[in-house]
Amino acid sequence: PEDGERGVPLKALIDAVQACINEREVFTRAELTAALEEVVQLDPLPLLTMRTIIQTMVNWPDAATAVMGLLRTLLEREVWATKLWGGYVRCCSMAMPLSRELFYAMPPAQLEAALASHPDVKQKLVAHARAERGAVPTAALGVLGL
Repeated sequence: PEDGERGVPLKALIDAVQACINEREVFTRAELTAALEEVVQLDPLPLLTMRTIIQTMVNWPDAATAVMGLLRTLLEREVWATKLWGGYVRCCSMAMPLSRELFYAMPPAQLEAALASHPDVKQKLVAHARAERGAVPTAALGVLGL
């Protein structure tokens, strides 16, 4: 497995992050999301960024709005050009329908690739686009075949 910064084994990094997330009284939802807001601004993005965001979403469902903001920032930073893209798409898929606008904001090639790996999301987006066509960008409608 890949080692993290300064040769720390990846497994040790994963365990440390998970231990922090599990300490809900020490690291509150607000503190965790505030830390992640700083993380998504780092260059390069840390290897465990998406894993940490997904774990936050799983452990703190009420953090969904904050997570959408993090995902929006990553999309603006062209996350598709990084190793984090697969985790990003997975996280957006888990957050449906809240993440619908993030899918629509993807460049067409990236939206097409994301939907190829998550056909269930494509079905949901197609249904939404048919119901509210005016709310969906033209480029996204093209990818959805509408």
